[in-house]
Formats: sequence, C-alpha cells, structure tokens
Amino acid sequence: MKKIIYLAFLLLGTTLSAQLTHVPINEVDAKKMKKSTLLDVRSPEEFSESHLEGAVNMDVNNDAFIKNIESLNKSKTVMVYCRTGKRSRRAATILDSLGFEKVINLEGGITAWMKSGLPVIEGEKQ
Repeated sequence: MKKIIYLAFLLLGTTLSAQLTHVPINEVDAKKMKKSTLLDVRSPEEFSESHLEGAVNMDVNNDAFIKNIESLNKSKTVMVYCRTGKRSRRAATILDSLGFEKVINLEGGITAWMKSGLPVIEGEKQ
C-alpha cells in the first residue's frame, strides 16, 4: 500500500510540480537555510546521533509521514535532507505533490555536509 501511495505522489509530482529543486547540501546559503523549514527525514535514532541545527525530524519511512508533514507551513521554503540524499529525494517529491510551494532536496545529505567540515548537533551514539 505504501508503494502505491508513493507511486501516486511521484506521478502527481512530475505533472503538478510547484517548485522542487535539487541542490548539493554543501552549496546551500546558510541565511536561506535559517529562514527555511529544515526537515530531516531520517529515523529518530539517526537524528539523535547527529543533525543540522534547527532541523525537525519526520521519518519518511514512518507510516504517519504524510500526516506529520501536514503540520508544516506549505508557503515556507522546506529544505529536506537525509543521510545521503535518497530518502530526501523521495520525501521532497511527496512534499511537492502535496502542494508545498518551494521544496529543496539537499543532495548528498548530512554525510556530504560533515565531509565538508560543516557543523552538526551531536547527540548520543546508539
């Protein structure tokens, strides 16, 4: 069922795209990032280990993901990231198909961010 819903969103996203872009995470303007909703779509366990400052966590693999993202402001830019960019691409497509006005998939994820020497909030290792 999840796959059918995802495919429906994917098909809708390709025809009704508001403004979905893909940008390497280490090329994002820090000022734009602070003005945006920063969405980490990894698991809560991954998020607790490390995340970007100001990020909110909503696991794209959780059955309640679509319900959870409905709480976000659709008119505010949403920047989406995960570990390497695969889950964030899927999540960004879903957000776009649900009518979010500006969605930016941060390619390379937190892995590329950290490889560039940029800061993260670190928690406890599981």
